[in-house]
Amino acid sequence: MPLPPIHHNFFYSLCDNINTLMEMHAYLVVQGITRDLSCSTKLVSLYGSFGRLDLARLVFDTIPHPDFLSWKVIIRWYFLNSEFRDIVGFYNRMRVCLKECDNVVFSHVLKACSESRNFDEGRKVHCQIVKFGNPDSFVFTGLVDMYAKCGEIECSRSVFDENLDRNVFSWSSMIAGYVQNNLAQDGLVLFNRMREELIEANQITLGILVDACKKLGALHQGKWFHGYLIKCGIELGSYLVTALLDLYAKCGVVRDARSVFDELHDIDIVSWTAMIVGYTQNGCPEEALKLFLQKEQNGSAYEALELFHQMRMGSVLPDAVTLVSVLSACASLNALQVGSSFHAYAVKRGLLSSNVYVGTALLTFYAKCGDAESARVIFDARAGRLKEALDFIQKMPVQPDVSLFGAFLHGCGLHSRFDLGELAIKRMVELHPGEACYYVLMCNLYASDARWSKLKQVRELMKQRGLMKTPGCSLMEMDVDHDFSFSRAASLA
Repeated sequence: MPLPPIHHNFFYSLCDNINTLMEMHAYLVVQGITRDLSCSTKLVSLYGSFGRLDLARLVFDTIPHPDFLSWKVIIRWYFLNSEFRDIVGFYNRMRVCLKECDNVVFSHVLKACSESRNFDEGRKVHCQIVKFGNPDSFVFTGLVDMYAKCGEIECSRSVFDENLDRNVFSWSSMIAGYVQNNLAQDGLVLFNRMREELIEANQITLGILVDACKKLGALHQGKWFHGYLIKCGIELGSYLVTALLDLYAKCGVVRDARSVFDELHDIDIVSWTAMIVGYTQNGCPEEALKLFLQKEQNGSAYEALELFHQMRMGSVLPDAVTLVSVLSACASLNALQVGSSFHAYAVKRGLLSSNVYVGTALLTFYAKCGDAESARVIFDARAGRLKEALDFIQKMPVQPDVSLFGAFLHGCGLHSRFDLGELAIKRMVELHPGEACYYVLMCNLYASDARWSKLKQVRELMKQRGLMKTPGCSLMEMDVDHDFSFSRAASLA
């Protein structure tokens, strides 16, 4: 006999983790309780709350005749987990089975169409909204956003004008639509209308407007918005601060960008990267190297490296975008030794294999620094010309370093040529038996090919020879007197 709903809720309240829920689910299946529609719908919701959409979908598919609430629950959890592409399919299936719908479901489906840039489906949903009637402000805002992201800015504005109950989110969505469609000037004009209607801007609105100023190169207007948010007492969150420092950096006012950056308490990866990019883009390549050697700490490229170091010391790990910016700074300084440290960092973090821009930045860096050999090996290794790369390494008039072999071995991993990688690294170990870095490369090569017994042998050999892996990836230690030198910069990587 099925349990009454109150008993369902009691059992479900005991499920505080996914394992407990699965055990409870198994118990309910054995008892035959899952045939109850409300029970199955609750299971779908609970699996969704733990992020297990696969299990939620399995339970949902066992429901013979889902009602509107069941459809609404599965669509909601796909929405909350940003699985937008599946939402439209669920909605279309629901429309075949049921005529019922509401504004919550419409909002979720419009968001899905917006994120997937699905204009055709979005337009169909709009027709159904008109047929049902009585759309709320969330639905209107969703329509504005959908049409704007699909590039139909005139349709977006038409829907916006139809909405008589506009709030700050409605205005922000329309302004964002103009900015996204390269009509930043229209976005600023619309903001003036917003102020005339006594609608107070929030962080999101101001972040969009600052972005509009950045696109227009309107520094004066951007400073006005900065003053406006201070006057209104609006908190400087990460999104808004990043928009401001990006504006100042793009307009060449690096000092103001850094001032804004220093006001941010919780610095995330986007803020760090925006500040580093700002320094890099506003560097002075002709004088940067001279400033670097003269121990003057006002060189833009050096400060970008300093920020990178601070970033790693904190809880924020640099990503591929950050690394590309820092490599650009190294290229501006002609700082080969420093950039090689970042090359090692990229190999260690796996950024070289997961992002084509990092490999391109390394090629550009080595080329600008005059290290054609490293650039050639990276290019050949990434393109799969591994025999040519190995032959080139063997014929080099100077001894190749560890970063060069790291690039070659990365190529061997990409193209599953572990035989060539093993041949090359064994040669380097023979030439440098007392340097741990080459043994580490060999361990990484064996690990990538799941050759655990070989890896264990190499580690045992390192122990026998008293070799230890050096923490981090710095090429040199920090100078004792904190001189502003290549050695110091290399230790920041």
